[in-house]
Amino acid sequence: MRAGGRGTSSSKAQGRAGGPQQGSVFTRKRLQILAHQHLIPERIEIHIGDVGPEEDVTLHHASFTLLGHVKLSDNTHSDFRARELKSVSLESTGLFLKLVLYKNHINKLNFYNQVGVVGVNVLGNEIEDNNNSVSPDERRYQYSAKLCAAVSQLRAAGERLGKYEIEKKHAIQQEHYERAKEKKEQAEKYREEIYKDLDIETLLEKKGVETERNDVATSTTSRTRPAAYHTPPDTSPPPAHLPPPRLPNTPPKPLPALPLPSLPHCVPQPPSPDLRQGGGGGGVMTPAPPPPPYLHVVR
Repeated sequence: MRAGGRGTSSSKAQGRAGGPQQGSVFTRKRLQILAHQHLIPERIEIHIGDVGPEEDVTLHHASFTLLGHVKLSDNTHSDFRARELKSVSLESTGLFLKLVLYKNHINKLNFYNQVGVVGVNVLGNEIEDNNNSVSPDERRYQYSAKLCAAVSQLRAAGERLGKYEIEKKHAIQQEHYERAKEKKEQAEKYREEIYKDLDIETLLEKKGVETERNDVATSTTSRTRPAAYHTPPDTSPPPAHLPPPRLPNTPPKPLPALPLPSLPHCVPQPPSPDLRQGGGGGGVMTPAPPPPPYLHVVR
């Protein structure tokens, strides 16, 4: 079986399949089967499977019960272009669902007598291992109901506290200070009782949700150092002195000029003329071209 989406799967038999083809998926409450357009089985049997209370929840230990079968048309009316969808209600509850695909409808497009299912969709509620557990949505619903009831009680308590406040102010105006003090104490005592009965700290979730608070406490406890642990003294060298940071509008200081290395004193020497005697018996002396200049190093 290969996945075809959430809660769906698809399957196709091998070429020239001789017997019924079957596959197993987890089951819920309602089943939808989408047949192939030309690899169409004549019928599909539906089996529901379950395991014993003391056995492991595996396919090997499952025992299946036949619920019934659905018949599929040969799809000749649509020239093998449409796909047939079958929807079945599952009245029984189980852990596994087995589909058995019988021999195919013979047509010109099915050369190898294959059977196939394009999609299998199972709908409903999954069976949980622990039926006593409460889902997060159910837990939040219970919290919302408790919060609404607490709001109603707080509204009534606020009216009573307002009455105490009015009586206290009236006693102060009449200069009955003992009575005003008594009303103030009654209001404070009543407020503490209401907060304690309704558990306001938990309702407001000031410390987070209860499960998150337990996780944080566990992680914090595991990281606590023992009492006998002492932090060793810091023996690392002191940090190097760093210059104060430069202000953003302050231009950078120019770098100091570096002394240039002393070079040996060079004295240029003029080239010595080289007179050559020209040819032709004229006796005229013409100067030769000067040689390239060079440097004479005086040490």
